[in-house]
Amino acid sequence: MVSNIISIPLFPLNYVLFPHLPLRLHIFEERYKVMINRCLDNGSGFGITLIKEWEETGDAAEPSEIGCIVEALMVEHLDEGRMNILVVGRQRFRLLEYAPAEEAYLVGRVEFIDDDPEPEGSMNHISSRLSALFTRYLELLAGQAGECLPPIQLPEDPVSLSFCAASALILTLEQRQVLLALTNTQERITNEIDWLIDQITLLESITLVSEPGNLEPFDSDEEMIKKYIEENRN
Repeated sequence: MVSNIISIPLFPLNYVLFPHLPLRLHIFEERYKVMINRCLDNGSGFGITLIKEWEETGDAAEPSEIGCIVEALMVEHLDEGRMNILVVGRQRFRLLEYAPAEEAYLVGRVEFIDDDPEPEGSMNHISSRLSALFTRYLELLAGQAGECLPPIQLPEDPVSLSFCAASALILTLEQRQVLLALTNTQERITNEIDWLIDQITLLESITLVSEPGNLEPFDSDEEMIKKYIEENRN
């Protein structure tokens, strides 16, 4: 469902941000210092979009069509105008057109989008299934790290729950972008359930105890799981 059309500054990143989810940013490029300070002065947000083609230090970017407008929650000002900023995703948008501003950051003309409305109560069963599988998935990830999963409260709203799950699943950026772009809640949740079943099966199959000398070094549990999934997917 489309609401209104506005112009917003764009911050292309190698990242997919979902509504209701936080993100920490370190701002050091001059163009984004200017952009963020203007947004803070105006009390306005800016849009985060996944980079299609562009190196983040380059002069031009091709942002993805669907992104998320963010609101600044906290700002830490540093030397030389740099800053650490905590933002939270608010509303998805569809990028209609974009052009460089005078300071070389992009400004886009966007329309806000929401999920299509669902009949009341129609999502209860599939939402409960997603919640149960997502909790099991988090328990397995915590177990990989040698920790117990602390008590968690997942969103009851199916749309918010689907975004929460999408942000935590081990997916490619392209897969995350697909989930962000969907406006059918049931389709998004169905895709997430399929991925969760796949990843839970693989996680439960991983042998945590290996013979000395047979372990390969990994930078993180996520890297280990990604490698295992890649090797055993077929």
